[in-house]
Amino acid sequence: VYKRQEPSINEEKIQDILTSIGNLNVVIDTTSLTKSLIFELVSNSLLKRGEVWILHTCAEDYYPQESDLNQALSLFETKDYPKAFEYLDKIVAGEEGPFSVSSVGEQFLDPSQPSYMVAFVALKHNRIEQILEKTPVERIAAIAPVHSDGRETPRSQVGMIMAKYLAERYGGDVYSLGSLDHNETYRLLIKLYK
Repeated sequence: VYKRQEPSINEEKIQDILTSIGNLNVVIDTTSLTKSLIFELVSNSLLKRGEVWILHTCAEDYYPQESDLNQALSLFETKDYPKAFEYLDKIVAGEEGPFSVSSVGEQFLDPSQPSYMVAFVALKHNRIEQILEKTPVERIAAIAPVHSDGRETPRSQVGMIMAKYLAERYGGDVYSLGSLDHNETYRLLIKLYK
């Protein structure tokens, strides 16, 4: 997992919280939490309690706004990738390094087996590219999110173009999923795992 360098939550503290709530249901609102914290909270809750409820709040407005993404879309459509990514980096907040690789569990790597990475392509693309540069894989599955307003939104179209770009550059396949379609996401991940 790639994560921004930040203080991590103490696993012992998570265990203390889970113990202190007794028989109450564990509900985790993942909105704005880092992926590493989401992983720790969910995995520890499942291991300790066997059940966890997960909530995610959708925003009323998304940034960058669609009008800003139209310019990025135009640059991507002309295949001017350097300018498109440069523009995208200017309008997307929160994508500054340094980043480091952090293991989130025991690694079972068999050098005789091909490696395959599944990546959800977001407008914040730098982390995915750094992973692929530092940890090369034979193939990737680039999953483009479809915004809840539809496939034709600039946000969805830019996501699809970026997924195609990554799959072409690093060798792989492109998939498309509704950003809130948890059931189909689960089915696709199981299919890719198999």
